Amino acid sequence: MQAHITENGLTVEGSQGQIVAKPLITEVRQYKAAMDTIRARSSASAAGAALVAKRWSSRPAPPRGGRSDLDSSAG
Repeated sequence: MQAHITENGLTVEGSQGQIVAKPLITEVRQYKAAMDTIRARSSASAAGAALVAKRWSSRPAPPRGGRSDLDSSAG
């Protein structure tokens, strides 16, 4: 898209003969904004995953055989 804009200019003739920005320029802006959003979410997800892994890796393992306080025969 960027190559097309570079080769053919930034403007076209509108329906009334006026000079207007190429519609492709809007598409490039939207594409860049979408990619920025995806990158931000991706890095936030990676950071969140690292925090979760850090927290849960330091917790002691649950006792084998499950939790006794949930046993239905205890009561």
